[in-house]
Parts: sequence; C-alpha cells; structure tokens
Amino acid sequence: MEDYIVQLLKKYRIPENEKPRVIESCNNLQLTKDEIEFYFESFNFYDRNKDHCINRDELGNAIRASGGNPSIQYIEQLLRDFDTNRPESNDYHGRIELSEFLYLTKQVLSTEDPSALKHAFNYFDSNSDGYISYSELHRACTTEGEPMTDDEVHEMLTDVDID
Repeated sequence: MEDYIVQLLKKYRIPENEKPRVIESCNNLQLTKDEIEFYFESFNFYDRNKDHCINRDELGNAIRASGGNPSIQYIEQLLRDFDTNRPESNDYHGRIELSEFLYLTKQVLSTEDPSALKHAFNYFDSNSDGYISYSELHRACTTEGEPMTDDEVHEMLTDVDID
C-alpha cells in the first residue's frame, strides 16, 4: 500500500516532507486504495491555489460541496481542531495539509450513507439537468443554514466551476 501512496504523492506533487505523515494517516485510518485515491483527488480539487494546503475559503467550499452550509466560526473551529502539523511553537496557521485533510474528511466530511453526496447534489440541481446553475446555487445558499451574500455565492461558484 505504501508504494501506491508514494505514487499518488508524486502524481499530485505533494511536498516530500508530507510523505511520512500521509502514509501514517492512511495507515491509522485504514483507508482502502479507492478511499485514498478519492481523498487525494478531492484535496487536489479543493486546493485551488495549489499551495498544498486547504485554507479557510477552500475548506468552506469543500463542506458546501458535501451539502453543508457552514458558518465561518465552524470552519475556523475545524481548522483549529485539525491543523496539527504546526511548527514547534504550536502556532495555529489556519491551513490543512493533506495528512490532516485525510482525518478531517474521514471524520467530518464523510458519511455513513454513500448516497448522501448524490442527494446533496440533487437538492441543489432543482431542475434535474445534471448541473448546478448559479440560480440554483444562489437559492440554496441564501435560504438554507447561515445565509450567504450574493458576493459569497459568486466567489464560491467562481472557485469551484472549472468548466
């Protein structure tokens, strides 16, 4: 399994110093190859600025894509809880590296019900055309949970819309 993880680390250009922590995380979480690949791909997708870390905005987008509508306070708390690869000074730097993302995803963002993501997508895709339009996203994000502003919805869509 370690060879497979190393291949993915190279594929996604994860820094060498992250390698032992990622391998340890995968082993501790007893992830399957499919889970490992899915989490690596997810991390790479949400790491929009390609700095090999998930920042507050990127984490918020990941949670929203999983069907949540988190408050900024909730996102900040997750960052404090899962940002464990800190320098010796234990300063909170507010970014989640891949090894931390594996724990976060497995413990917070994953679900017992594999159909939950499809259900969340279908909730946003109100006209069932297989796409989430700006108006569909806007409706959901401004009326559910902690309402987002028009600018926040536009920024989120800009961050995650790759086509």
